[in-house]
Amino acid sequence: MTVLDGYRVAPHRSQYAAAESHITHTSGCTWTSGANGANNANGKALDGDAVHAKVARSEEKNPASPGWSLEDLDLAMSRLGVPFGIGQGGWAGVRSARANGLYIVLQGDSDVFTSGCSGTYDGNHAIGIHPATDGLRWWINDPICPAGRWEDEAILHKYAAKLSASILYGVFETKVPRPVVRYTVHIAHNAIVRVYTIAPSGCIESRWTDETWTGRASTAAASRPVNRKTCNRLSSATTTLVKNGRYKGKHIRVGAGVTVTEAT
Repeated sequence: MTVLDGYRVAPHRSQYAAAESHITHTSGCTWTSGANGANNANGKALDGDAVHAKVARSEEKNPASPGWSLEDLDLAMSRLGVPFGIGQGGWAGVRSARANGLYIVLQGDSDVFTSGCSGTYDGNHAIGIHPATDGLRWWINDPICPAGRWEDEAILHKYAAKLSASILYGVFETKVPRPVVRYTVHIAHNAIVRVYTIAPSGCIESRWTDETWTGRASTAAASRPVNRKTCNRLSSATTTLVKNGRYKGKHIRVGAGVTVTEAT
């Protein structure tokens, strides 16, 4: 099982996968995003074609359009027994649903994505938004990409608003599972350990002078790593809260010989 930010992450489905049909390759962003959502939220193992097969062309809201509306996806999910609904409330609704652990299918204009795999297509599009965050960015499943990736919220908002000011999205109504995960911090010999003070708001307030771990490589129980913004002029950093040993109760930087592993 893969876990990210404490949430289950299902294998990414691409509409360009070799096993998918020609219509999914060319027009399947919405139904492939639906497959990714059902797989993450409901433990399904669907590909785009399996979702597409649930709605006949004559049943589509706009059969003349090559792709699907969110209403078409809603119909497919009802036939698959997957709780799904059309989102309301604009961008605030998207933010609230994601913060509550729900998976979202978001339609928008892919022209906004200008680099990487998402930058290879310009036009009306649909992607999946997973509730996982690294503290700064959101985890997404873009069907034209070979794997999931991180994206800034501001870019995703711009992508959605360029297609429709009202924001077109659907929500899987089952929360993405959060399996129990144990985190362990590993401090290598001669690692540079940087200890931070974290403000109540969660940003980095100050740091201690770096110190070198001169002892043997060591491990300790820790918390999930968090990518934190700075409260002032310090750089952002990923930190973990150490739960026992020399740095018990301290937030230390992940990097420079300090790593964190997870296990379910």
